[in-house]
This record gives sequence, structure tokens and C-alpha cells, in this order.
Amino acid sequence: MASASIFILLMYVFIHPGHSIHSFTAATATGNSSTTPSDVYFKDGDIILGGFFPLHTYDEFSRECKAIRESKALKLVEAMVYAVSYVNNNTSLLPGLRLGFEIYDSCYSDIWTLKKGLNFIPPEMRRACWEKNVTSGSRGYGISCLHGKRVAGVVGSQKSASSSELTILLGLYQIPQVSYLSTIDSLSKVAYPYFFRVVPSDRHQVNAIMDIVQYYGWTYVSLLFSDDEYGENGYYEFSKQVTANDNVCLAYTKEISTSFSEEYYDEIVANLRTDPYNRAVAVVLFAHLEEAVMLLGAVERNKAVGEFTFIASDGVGNFGRQGLEKVEHAAMGMITVVPFSERLQDFDTFFYDSLNANNPNPWTKEYLAVYSEKCDFFGVCGNETDLLSPHETLVIDSVMSFAHALNSMLITECGGSENLEYCPLVANIDGKLLRSYLMETTFTSLSNGQVAFDGNGDGKVRYKIRNLNSAWGLTSFKDVGSWEELTVLDIKDSSIRFYTNDTDGLPFFVPLSVCSSPCPQGYRKEFFDEERKCCWHCIKCVDNAIVLNQTLCQECAPPEWPDANRTDCRPVDVFYMSWGTIEGTVVTIMSGVAFLEAMLVLLFYFTQYKQRIMRRSDPVLCLFIYGGIILATVAALSSTFTPSPGLCVVTRMGPSFAYSLMFAPFAMKSTRLYRVFAKAKQTDSEEEAELWSLTRQLVILGFVWATEICISIAWIIVFPPDVSNQFTFQDDSTGGESVNLLIACNIQLHESVTEICFSLVLLFVTLVFSVLARQLPDNYHEVQFCAFASAGSMLVIVGAYAAGFGTATSAVSSVSIMYRSLGMIANSILMMSCIFIPKMYVIFFVRGDINDVMLRKRQSVAMSGYRVRSSTGSSVATLKKNNGTGGAGKRRSFRRSKSACELTLNPEQVVELKAISTTLKE
Repeated sequence: MASASIFILLMYVFIHPGHSIHSFTAATATGNSSTTPSDVYFKDGDIILGGFFPLHTYDEFSRECKAIRESKALKLVEAMVYAVSYVNNNTSLLPGLRLGFEIYDSCYSDIWTLKKGLNFIPPEMRRACWEKNVTSGSRGYGISCLHGKRVAGVVGSQKSASSSELTILLGLYQIPQVSYLSTIDSLSKVAYPYFFRVVPSDRHQVNAIMDIVQYYGWTYVSLLFSDDEYGENGYYEFSKQVTANDNVCLAYTKEISTSFSEEYYDEIVANLRTDPYNRAVAVVLFAHLEEAVMLLGAVERNKAVGEFTFIASDGVGNFGRQGLEKVEHAAMGMITVVPFSERLQDFDTFFYDSLNANNPNPWTKEYLAVYSEKCDFFGVCGNETDLLSPHETLVIDSVMSFAHALNSMLITECGGSENLEYCPLVANIDGKLLRSYLMETTFTSLSNGQVAFDGNGDGKVRYKIRNLNSAWGLTSFKDVGSWEELTVLDIKDSSIRFYTNDTDGLPFFVPLSVCSSPCPQGYRKEFFDEERKCCWHCIKCVDNAIVLNQTLCQECAPPEWPDANRTDCRPVDVFYMSWGTIEGTVVTIMSGVAFLEAMLVLLFYFTQYKQRIMRRSDPVLCLFIYGGIILATVAALSSTFTPSPGLCVVTRMGPSFAYSLMFAPFAMKSTRLYRVFAKAKQTDSEEEAELWSLTRQLVILGFVWATEICISIAWIIVFPPDVSNQFTFQDDSTGGESVNLLIACNIQLHESVTEICFSLVLLFVTLVFSVLARQLPDNYHEVQFCAFASAGSMLVIVGAYAAGFGTATSAVSSVSIMYRSLGMIANSILMMSCIFIPKMYVIFFVRGDINDVMLRKRQSVAMSGYRVRSSTGSSVATLKKNNGTGGAGKRRSFRRSKSACELTLNPEQVVELKAISTTLKE
């Protein structure tokens, strides 16, 4: 668009040098097009520099310059005047020559700047002006003909879009241009070889904004940009950096313009408040002041003040607080990035002295007419309170750039510094030659340090960071930091204030602008979608997994365990339930007690197999019970050895088979006892019980054992024996948590349930028949011990497994294994104590032959008129009163059968037994 406008304008200049110029300028810039003192500020000199500064506001609809701006704009004009005066008074710069200036008001408008830029066309191209004698003060055609010299260079313009169009026009005539605030990236390209600036391009400004965003941990931000080259370049560069940065995401982006309606801005605010965009509290504004004001107005209209923190580019920041005066409530806490510049005290004094009616500056009188009653001692007028935007020193640097370049060029090309006024280049400055000297110019600024241009004609990369806050009732932008290329962002946190709802302007309180909070250690991110990588759910990884790239869970293979940060797998100490552990020590000691008791039973019980009480106590069944006791103790002790797949077969199958080997014969023994005495009681010892033969007993027992073994083998097939790993945790001396690895056999819950159920069924059968056969004579109460053993075993099994399941989260924990083992050992000790120990006591501590004792008791009872039955092994006696007809003729008979002894006593023996009975009672 700029190229087309300039081309059409130049065609009118060349083809129709008369009224056509007037017609064009009137059509393109309605307003006063006459050449009056108020249009230009001119000072003659040997070399003329042009200048453009935004002194008035511009109305896009009426295409006219309107109200004069506050002192900032006037300072820019006076800064150029000051710089020219400084050069003229400096004998080391351009000796013998004087600089002049020709300054125009750009009204911060592209088209107005282009219109006024026609005044810098070389004199030979403005012949119509001279033919009309416009220099006499008559009205011309929109082009000033104040002098007949070629303009050496132009300072300005401020607005990037204005500079883009102006540099095309000036470039056609090889006139260099140095801007003090235009920052768009496109001006750095080869398409504008005559454009220079003392500030860096916007791509560096985007870097500074991105560093601020990352500095405060804002990972989710919105971006609003103006719909021109300035905003679109900022949007493109910021988007590119966001794409390259995994830590920042763009939530919402939208272009804005002064031509858009209030409803459009209201819709933007509504979108910014909609989830998930409302999580982006930080909003980047890469726009011009007018557009920012319209947006902030919509924020206030929609009562969204305090919901956002704005980070604005220099398009907003360059105007300070005064530009945001009507919307400063919504702008509070705003951070701006502006080109680096410092105040110059000497210029401040100069400017204050210039604020009078005698100042030749044509805009001073207009300024004083509007603001004279509001000026203070420092020359600050109106409502201005921001003293931290000294862009006038950038104007001074721009003028000084030309001065140093001209000085170098004239001295070099004219053979020395003497008599430069006679150098032919002075009258006809070669813009192309001056451009080459500008590229090499380096000097120390009066206030801003080193000034130089890079290969693109850009100035040194450095910015100031400012924050709009309130202190002592005074609202203004304050310098809070700086940023330079290749250096760390420097921010004074104590000076910054944010005014969001959760910070309320308190120091060191920073608003949160994230889509999702960081996941805790041990959690991975699950993104909402691939494009929005700042929004996620936190998914917990398993305890033995590390988190890779914050998105993947990877389990550590034993014996490794995640480190404290859950980012790496580290080896841990490995142990098993051995002698060195508390659990292993307890199991080993208890196993030793069980084995010791088993050895005593073997030595003092089974060696007495000839004793009658042994022969009558089902020795085969007792032998099986003893074998089950030994196997249970061995299986319990096997859990204290180093686990291996082979050992795990014993550890897993041993308890099941041991319980069946122990409790199945026990159940059969109690059943036999019940049947013997039940039959004897029913028939009054006249008939013996029909007991199973040994072969039949073995068949039944074999079936029970085979069933249990098949079930155990089935579990082994379904869950092959292997070594399981169980990590354990305990507090260490540092207050942290240490991790160890317990290795154990992979005991399955199903196996434990099978052991419990199978054993409880057998024990229940034993208990029932033992209780039913509880009526015994006074001599030996074996059934009572059977009942106690079965009931106790049931309690031990249920208690041991319940304790193991209740105190451990896994079947392979050391605690559950310990309780399982202790349960087997306790059952072994209980069975030996109830089945073998009482008989050992009878054998070794009851004096005399047990048969003689039984005989004497039967005789004693018989003398009293009772009949006695004595069973084999487990004796049950039923004492029954003889209700016969009486008399000596009646006989008392004791019949012998397989299960009872039968004696016949004559009257003489009865008398003898009475005497023996009396003696025994005494």
C-alpha cells in the first residue's frame, strides 16, 4: 500500500506540476494544506536535517490533525533543536559549518507523514514551487520551498508504519533516515537501505517479553495484536518463539484495530473470560496506544478489572501513563517494554527555558495556550506524572548520528577539518556516500551510552522494563528492570506491583497464569490435545515407576527403585526373611522348638511301641500325624532360606500337604473313637463297633491327600513358582524414607484360601466327633485332648492367616510370610502337645503296668455292683447300675472282643476284690 501511494504521488508531481499536487494532497489529507509557520519549524543552516514528530492527535474519520499532545511530543521537537544547537556549539563537530532543521508534525498518521514527506524531495524535483515563488510566503501546493538546499537526512518518524512509507519516498532520492522509535522488523531488510534507527527491531522486543513471561512462570498467555505490520510482525515472532518453547503456550489470539466497534472489543473480553482462556491471566498487547485504550475500555465496561495482567509493547509503553489516563484503572499492574533511554539534565533545563511565548517553535504557543495553567516548575504540564519516558534523548542520539557521520564524511572526503565550509559536498550532500559513513558511525551518547548501527541499520539491543503502579497516591510508570541481548533479565521484584484479584497490589505477589498446575512428583501429564501442551491432567504413576519427559511412566525393574525425584532408577538393598531379620529370627527359633519337641516324641513315644496303650492308640494314624507335623515345620523353616524357584515349590505346596497329612488322620482317629464308644454304649458292650480296616483307612486317606496335592499342583501350574519382589519402606535417620527389596516366593492368595478351607473342614470333623465322644472313664481322657487340639488348631490357622492378611498389603510381604510360618509351627507344637505328650506322661510317670491299673479299677467297680467296659487305646467307660434279680446265682461277665476285655469273677474273687478296693481307697 505504501509503495502504491508513493508511486501515484510521484506521478502527479512529475506529470502535473501545478494544481495536480494540490488536488492530490487535498484528497489524501483533508485539512489545512497551506504553508504557514504552524506547519513547519525551520532554521536555516549550511546543512539541513529534516524531522518528523507526532505533535497532534489524528482523526481517522475526518483525516485531520486534532488536539495537541502533552509535553512529551513538544519535548521531541525541542530535543532536535537542542541537539542541533549542541553540534553548532561544538568545535569538534562540523567545524566552520552550521546545522539547520526543517521539522514537521506527523500527527502519528501514515498518510499525513507521507504528505509532509514531499517537502524533502530534492529542489530540482520541486521546480514548480520555485516558479510560484512560494518562499515569499504565498500559499503553495502542499510542498514547502523554504530553502534551495538538499536535505542531508531526516530524523523520524516515531510510528513504524509512517517510517515504512516515508523511507520508501526518501530512498528514491537516496536520503538517509534515522528513526528514534520505529521498531518493526521489516525495516531491517534490504528493501530499506537508507533506513537507520537508534533502537532495536521488534524481534528483540519479543525476546524481552518472552523472558518476562518465563521469569514469572507464566506458561499460558493470550496475545492481542494490531492489524497492521507492527502487530502482525509481533504476532508472528511471538508465535514462532512459543512454538520453539515447550514451556509457554498461546491461549487466545486476536487482532485489534481502531476501526473495530466496541462490540468487537466486548466480545474479545468475553472470550478472554471463558474457560480455559480465563486461566491465561497474562495478556500480551502488541499494539498501538489507541487500540490498547479501546481494549482496556472494554475491560472496564465488562467489569473485568483485576482479572488480567497486561504486558505491552513499546507501541503502548512509549506514551507513558498519560496515554492510559482514561483507562488506567484497568491498566494497573501493566508491564511495558520500551527502548532504553536515560534522562539528560541539561536538556531538561533547556526545555524548561524554552516554554515561553518568544520561542520560535510554532507549536509552543499552541501548547501553552492549552496547558499553561497546568505546568509545574519542571516543565511538566497537564496531568503528566510520568517522568520516566525520556524518548527525547533518542532524538538527540539520532541527530548526533548524522552529525558524526557528516563530520567523518566531510573531513575524509574534503581532506581535513579545516575550511569545511568550502567543501563542495556541503552544498550537495551525497546521500549514498553519507549512508556508508552512517553504517560505520560509533559514538558515546550524551545520556545513553554507546551508539552504533549493526549491519541492518539497527541500534544496540537494550530495553527498559516499566510497571504501572501506585505509590503514595501517585500512579505512574516506574522503571523496574532492564533487558539486553545476551544478558540475563534484570528485574527489581520489590518495585513491581500487580493488581489482579489474587495479588491486590502487594509486593512479591505474582498472579498465576497457567492452564494446569505442575504435576506432583510421581505423576505424568496427559494433555488435553496435542496443540495445547500447557493444559493437562495429572495421572499418577505406579510407585515403582519414574516419569520420563513428564509424560511417560516407566517402571523400574527390581532390584531398582525410583530416586527421590522420580526421574531415575537406583539399585536398593536386597534381603529376604533370613536369620538376620526379625521375622526370620522368630520363625527360626520357633522351628527349633518344634523340632526339639518332635525329637522328644520320636525318642520317648514311638520307641514305646510295645506298650499296650501305644498298640491300642492307632499307631499308624499317629505316625501319619507325626509326619505331617515334621513336614509343616520344614515348610515353615524353608521360608527363611534364599528364595529360588525350586525352594518355592516346597514353600508353596508344603503347608497344604502338611495340613492334609496332619489333619486327615486326626479326623479319622476321632471318628474311630466316636464309633467305638457309641457302639459300646448302645449294646452295653455286647457287640463291638465295625471299624475300617487299615487298608480301607489308607485308601480314604490317600484320596484326601491326592485331592489336596492335585489342588496344590494346579496352583503351581497356573502360577509357576518364582521369586517375587516386594519393596518395603521405613523411616531413616535423616527423616526421609529408605527403600529395601524383599525377595520371597510368589505365594498366591488362592493357595492360602485353599489351605484354610481344606484344613478347617478336616478340623471341624475332628472337633464334632471328639465332642460327641466326650463321655470317658476316669482313667484316661484322650478325646478331651483331641477336642482341644482340633479347636486350638482352628483358632491358630484362622488367627495366623487373618493377622498376615491384615498387617500386609501383599501375600509376599515378610509379615504375612512370618504369620503363615508361625501358624504352621504353632499347629505342630499344639498337635504334639495334645496327642503325644499325654501318652508319654502315662507311659513314664504312671507307676506299674497300665493293664494292672485298669484291672484293679475294674475289680473295684465290680465289687460295687457296676459293669465296666474298657476300650482299646482311647477308653470310654459307661458306668451302669446292675438292676438284676440279685442273689449269689447271678453272674457278672466281662466279654472280650476286638475292642474290649472280658473277665469272670467267682464269689471268692469278689471278696478278695472288695478287700483290694478298700485298701486302694485308703
